Amino acid sequence: MQKIFIANIEPQYFAGLEALQAACFPNLGPDERMCVHHFAKQYEVFREGQFVAVYHSANGEEQVIGQGSGFFIDFDFEHPDHT
Repeated sequence: MQKIFIANIEPQYFAGLEALQAACFPNLGPDERMCVHHFAKQYEVFREGQFVAVYHSANGEEQVIGQGSGFFIDFDFEHPDHT
């Protein structure tokens, strides 16, 4: 059965996430795209906010096809201007 699932990122997906960056942003240089160590740091700091979409093919292979990130912020609604 072919299906797509969404999960929190795990180290097994870091290389696929890096490949997805290259496919989605071909005009950016390697130093401008997110790479394995960026995803590893996000995983270390806030893994609950990092998501991956993975396609499971009929033959059991997995391919990373999407990614999303959430962030914690400390926002003062009484003083919304920031620098």
